[in-house]
Amino acid sequence: MKHTIDDIRAIYELPFTTLIFQAQQVHQKHQDPAGVQLCTLKSIKTGTCPEDCKYCPQSAHYNTFVGPEKLLDTENILKDARQAAEEGASRYCMGAAWKKVPDGPQFESVLKTTSSVRDLGMEVCCTLGAMTKEQAVRLKEAGCTVYNHNLDTSRDYYPKVITSRTYDDRLETLRHVRDVGLGMCCGGIIGMVFCQFFIDPEVVWEDLSLRKNWVPKYGMDGLIPHIEHIADLAGGSFANIAIGTDMDGGFGAEATPTDVDTIADLQGFGPVLKNGGLSDNDVNGILHGNALDFFRRAWSS
Repeated sequence: MKHTIDDIRAIYELPFTTLIFQAQQVHQKHQDPAGVQLCTLKSIKTGTCPEDCKYCPQSAHYNTFVGPEKLLDTENILKDARQAAEEGASRYCMGAAWKKVPDGPQFESVLKTTSSVRDLGMEVCCTLGAMTKEQAVRLKEAGCTVYNHNLDTSRDYYPKVITSRTYDDRLETLRHVRDVGLGMCCGGIIGMVFCQFFIDPEVVWEDLSLRKNWVPKYGMDGLIPHIEHIADLAGGSFANIAIGTDMDGGFGAEATPTDVDTIADLQGFGPVLKNGGLSDNDVNGILHGNALDFFRRAWSS
């Protein structure tokens, strides 16, 4: 079934709660409404990726908190897979920071690991970068059930996010995945907006006309007073603050700070915070560390 641009736009412009409701109707028609599949994701080769995806901390093009790690051996990965299975996961996903799947010993190791994880009775999902049809066949024969390969964004917008590959490069791998009968997991970034009340103190909550016609006046540095205010409310500590985006469309206004045109510009937020007087530890915590700590605590409890 093919969809037109108008069909897709109509879905995109649905109110968020309506979209969730319709998605639930489809889900409950085909799945157990009370069922949840637990999946565990493992980075089996981390960092130094030659791709320049502007949202990814594993890219070798950017100075990030992610350190390089060579391809893990099968037994180390199996140790984590066994633990995941014991904790209820039925799918194990392995990701490697490669531009494309390398032939030779590394791919042979991945195939061996895939078969070993499958022998545990788990579904196996892999995300390894671009691959040939021959590699896709071998991966399926080894026991891989699903291949993750994101399109990230639209064809027209693609060069603003990634320049080290093309949109058609991604489509080619997805065709190989489909042709050999692997399941396909493919996602992207739908949008990025900030709630206007967070970046513009002059916005009046009750004035709907201001919400819909609002144009931001402040850049990323305008977020610093808000962060400091929240820290003061939390006893002077930045440890419980994590930056995110407002995913409900900003209560009717879709906009970003004046110096954020694309998601790639968010990498400039770290220097903005440092110039605002925050320490390296506080900046790293606000950008990623505090959120990760929260999820670790939540998971362990």
